[in-house]
Amino acid sequence: MLITRLDTAIRSVCPIDGVALLDRASGKVRIDFAPHATPQQRAAAQSLVENFDFNAPEPPDPKLADRALLQSLASKARDKWTQDDVVAAVQALASVVL
Repeated sequence: MLITRLDTAIRSVCPIDGVALLDRASGKVRIDFAPHATPQQRAAAQSLVENFDFNAPEPPDPKLADRALLQSLASKARDKWTQDDVVAAVQALASVVL
């Protein structure tokens, strides 16, 4: 999600309490800086926002393939599951849940 990517990117350069996307088309953002954020960190955050691509496509959901696998296995009778199916199901469940 765009706001999550933006929040994570800003937090990588500056301590913040939060961020709000006010207007996606213009890239207008409100950053709630943490009180201890330095002027250099604030400037880095502003620069990041100014160069952030608000029109970049969202990355694919990394859990989508695991959800599809689980749906596929759910439609298969459990007595027909192979050992590989069981391992794949446990790994997919862990990925989706964690």
